[in-house]
Amino acid sequence: MKRYINKKIIAVALTTGLVLSGGGVAFAYFTADGSGTGSGTVGSSTAFTISGDTPSGSVTPGGSTETLAFTVTNPGSGQQYVGNVYASVATDSNNGYVESIPGDTESDVSGCSASWFSIDGTATGNGTVHVNQDIAPSGHYDETSGLTLVLSDSSGNQDLCQGATVGIDYSTTTPN
Repeated sequence: MKRYINKKIIAVALTTGLVLSGGGVAFAYFTADGSGTGSGTVGSSTAFTISGDTPSGSVTPGGSTETLAFTVTNPGSGQQYVGNVYASVATDSNNGYVESIPGDTESDVSGCSASWFSIDGTATGNGTVHVNQDIAPSGHYDETSGLTLVLSDSSGNQDLCQGATVGIDYSTTTPN
């Protein structure tokens, strides 16, 4: 029986020793400093799109005016800030005629001088709306009363402008 007790004591002592030493697994490690690099990517701006609404009326020489409504849309994937929106009468620079479709000289209204028109009473035919808005991705800003199209009374025959569509060029500026 003595022999059985000795084996029992040895087994308990061995088990206790293993538990205290981490189950027979030793943990050892070295320490060191390190360094590395990484990067992030910054997106870029996307040009706003500006579309003019179809006017509900028409202009007459020295008479009725037309409110120009427009929508500025942010097609980008991040917030973008729009400062001012400028509007001008679409003009063929070769002959000074109004263009029905901005940038399309084939859409000239022959004999209808762009100089007869103004936006917000400016002689150069330019108007400005101070939008100053942060526009969310896929968001938009609607302007319904910021600009007025006027056909001045030139004291001459303006019949060639009758029934014409007057194209409007819109642009924005980057705020400083």
